[in-house]
Amino acid sequence: MAVCQSVTRSNYFHVRDEEMFLDFISRVSVDDGDIELLLDTDPWGEPLFAFVAAGSIIGICDDTDETAFDDDAYGNFISGLQEIVASNDAIIIMEISLTDSKSVGASSTIITANDTDYIDLQELSSDKAIDMLMEQHNYPYSGEAID
Repeated sequence: MAVCQSVTRSNYFHVRDEEMFLDFISRVSVDDGDIELLLDTDPWGEPLFAFVAAGSIIGICDDTDETAFDDDAYGNFISGLQEIVASNDAIIIMEISLTDSKSVGASSTIITANDTDYIDLQELSSDKAIDMLMEQHNYPYSGEAID
């Protein structure tokens, strides 16, 4: 079985309710260690929050058992952040992984109060390379692989 090492980091963001966020983040579980909360202030003195973890985020613990997770623990983590992030801000969660077979993965999840999106760096980079090659050789993109 492959061993995977990951690191997860968010940007700094504003929240709607500080107490609600602090309670929420205290229930987040990581597969390797704990989540660390980072604090800062914006130019107007408003608090900003970020988090970092030496591992992947598993999700939100069950309210009654800190080691129990339901089937959608990570989905609950994402939807919980949607409820907490300020309406004029976004949370960007970046994760980089390395397996013992030297496979590297990088992704980001973008969360606003109204939407979420997922970006896989390998897929995005492959798509960009195809676009660049098509433009370089004046080929109309057909969706077919380049030989």
